[in-house]
Amino acid sequence: MEQNFPSIQSAKNIVQQLQFEKTYSSVESAEAFFVIAKNLMLDINVWQSESTNHSVQFFITDNTEKVHHRNIHKGDLIRVKFLNSEMEKVDWMRINVLQYDDYPNENREVLTLHLSQVQDHPQKTNSYADLKKNRNEIYLSIERNHSHLISGLTICVNHEVHNSSNDFELPFKEHLSWDQLLQKFLQEE
Repeated sequence: MEQNFPSIQSAKNIVQQLQFEKTYSSVESAEAFFVIAKNLMLDINVWQSESTNHSVQFFITDNTEKVHHRNIHKGDLIRVKFLNSEMEKVDWMRINVLQYDDYPNENREVLTLHLSQVQDHPQKTNSYADLKKNRNEIYLSIERNHSHLISGLTICVNHEVHNSSNDFELPFKEHLSWDQLLQKFLQEE
């Protein structure tokens, strides 16, 4: 799985990687299912469908918290609302990069989504320089390489926030099955 981003800050280390692969009978089939996988990755409702016991809601918003009913765009915020807590808990993810790369000479294409789990309300973290406050960085990708589709997840933890990797858990682990989400991207629906 190719990473199409600047190198990760030295305080952040990769602590979790998941990857799933599916092989199709032809390049044409893989190309068609890449389009489906890409659409699934950009549809926040698919994320919602993989939440455990419907215990979390995902909303696409902007800095004014206006909810948008569309696919994910670069610069969007994802408001994560937890429903099973005694007090209403809300978390935020910022979409820093949404990048599509096509390599026709290699018969390969990649869609990568880079999110940051932000520590503060997004209005307090507006600039890229403020990303050092992030708890985690999340890279989701869909890659088609000839007749293979690969969905992947890489999570990097900010050790300025987490003192050691021992206290790290996947973001929203109790509420979202990341491995099921990655497998859902490869379904033929």
